[in-house]
Amino acid sequence: MKRYFIFLVLLISALHGVAQKDSSTVVTNNNIYNQRHLSVKGNYFIGLGLGENFINPYQYGEYKSVAYNGVLEYGFDENLLLGVGVAYSKSTITNDGGIAFAYNDNISAVNLSARALCAIASTRTIQFYCGFMAGARFIKDETIPAYPPYPGTTNTTRGSIEVLTGIRIFLGPVGLHFEGGFGADTPYNLEAGLTFRL
Repeated sequence: MKRYFIFLVLLISALHGVAQKDSSTVVTNNNIYNQRHLSVKGNYFIGLGLGENFINPYQYGEYKSVAYNGVLEYGFDENLLLGVGVAYSKSTITNDGGIAFAYNDNISAVNLSARALCAIASTRTIQFYCGFMAGARFIKDETIPAYPPYPGTTNTTRGSIEVLTGIRIFLGPVGLHFEGGFGADTPYNLEAGLTFRL
């Protein structure tokens, strides 16, 4: 009995040593992962850029216009970024159909949205992310000069949602970003600019 007891004690001690070794291996692997993957928690990201915008008022086809974009995001978790975005664009459509019917149609759009992104891969120099943004788009259609049946100014509000993916490349706290998206009444489909990491 005594020999069995000693054997069990030695066996448990050996298993405990193996478990300690396995545990230290896991910690080491986690340390390697943490060195490669930079958490976004606690960081602010400010982005400024230009995008390709599609303005699509109800009485016209699609007209492409440059969108001026700005975003502010905060890292709430290791891979989770939440923020807000604003985009502005304006285009002018000219109708030269004779002196009596000549007019300019000025169309401007402001998009306000909430953003939720997941940092798929993040280091000190590069960040891949995907997510979505959802909000509202405020469109102002102004005809100059106004004449029936077209009113002088028409204001329209639409819902906007877009699925996003992008990359940020950093040199210290400043970097370049490239973003693409697809959705309904989106402020842009392709966008690029500067990102500041604080």
